[in-house]
Amino acid sequence: PTQAITFNNLDKTYIENNTIIVHENTNVSIIHGVLKKILAGKKVYVRYNYLQSPYSCGDNAITKEYVYNNNIYVENNTPNTVLTLSLKTKSIKTETITNDNYNQYFDENGVINSSITEITLGSDLYNKNITINNSLNHFNNPNNYTLYNSTVSFKGKSSGTVSINNINIVNTDERESLIEINGKYDFSIYFEGGYLSQKNKTSDCTLITKNDETNVAFNNITINMESKKGTIFNNESKDIGLSYITLNMDCEEAMILNISNKNRYVGFIFSNITVKTKIATPIIIGNNSTIFLLASIVTVDEPSNESIIYLENTTMPDDGEQPMVIFNYLETPFVKGDNTIKLVNSEEVPVMGNIPSEENMVTAINTVFPNKLYKNLDNYINITVVDLFGNKINEGIVSVKINDTEIGTATVKDGLASIKYKPIETGNYTINVNYTCDSGKYAHLNWIQNEEAEDPLDMFSLEQVNTTSILEYAD
Repeated sequence: PTQAITFNNLDKTYIENNTIIVHENTNVSIIHGVLKKILAGKKVYVRYNYLQSPYSCGDNAITKEYVYNNNIYVENNTPNTVLTLSLKTKSIKTETITNDNYNQYFDENGVINSSITEITLGSDLYNKNITINNSLNHFNNPNNYTLYNSTVSFKGKSSGTVSINNINIVNTDERESLIEINGKYDFSIYFEGGYLSQKNKTSDCTLITKNDETNVAFNNITINMESKKGTIFNNESKDIGLSYITLNMDCEEAMILNISNKNRYVGFIFSNITVKTKIATPIIIGNNSTIFLLASIVTVDEPSNESIIYLENTTMPDDGEQPMVIFNYLETPFVKGDNTIKLVNSEEVPVMGNIPSEENMVTAINTVFPNKLYKNLDNYINITVVDLFGNKINEGIVSVKINDTEIGTATVKDGLASIKYKPIETGNYTINVNYTCDSGKYAHLNWIQNEEAEDPLDMFSLEQVNTTSILEYAD
């Protein structure tokens, strides 16, 4: 059986006001969408449809694959109940798993009962692994529960897309991975929403290990990793799509992925990646493979000058997915923009539009100031001014207003500006800090992504930082 509707790389399209009822005894979505191309400002809307089968209904009857799935908007599809089963169809087995009833559904090795095809998480789980070696199709977590010190392994097989919704894993022990994928899945495993965290700086960890031919997509997920040597993906992965990912790494040595196979494709879009490492090395390495990075913010705090992305022996294919690094914000303490990318025997790969550049080198700054002053005493409002990597700024002027009245200005020296002020009344008042510099190199601004931009050149813009806070005056 196949989907009733499958679309692939459509331009702006509306699938609306349809009634589709599927009588089928295999769990396959009714509508399956694929968006792998650059479609800035192009959206596909699937809404106001009546979709029903014995296994899914409404919005849950729609699956998305697998790179730019956030360009597919799914909303207001009905109903909320699945089709009543006839004698010719078999029921879907759904179970709610809690910390107390875990042993009813998993054996002593953490392997799931083979009859279960859908899981809903009903509580936090502690020190319990989950191994899926059957045809499970859905993992749901509507109440935002968390797996603590757990590894989730996919070792089964499925003829449809496996949907993992809002999975939260927080590990603080010395395990080697959080998610393992080593099964046979004809379409893909799609992770939508959630939080993945590994924190142990005394051991090495690969967050996601993948040793099969399954396509995997991660959308709208936050990943935090602290380890000795931290890797997000191992190099055996096939195709991986990442969209709207927030990734933070603080490791002795950090690596997102290192892929060396011409059949491998990895795409990033609209993601925000922050890396701090003690050993300088490229965090994304591709050798004879396809790496795609679009409209993402990537900053790497490293001790010496290394590129962020290293591509070797990469050529443009005649068809299929194409490698490119375009229209991103890329920065290290040493280089910015296009200069953070190193190409070796890969001159055909498009690299363009990455900021900042020499013509556009506005560096965002941060200011930190106290939140309490004392009445009838000379208080020094000490304001710390640093760049994106915490380096002290040594130029510019800070002005301070309290309740819209300017109380003074100070020159920034060695990352610090100090203004003296004596409050005469107790209470809470509003303080506003403003930074300016003549060179224009630094600004009290943040770079933000604009996913609705029709023109890729407009994907990034500067946003004013909120520098207003509340001060408490005490006796």
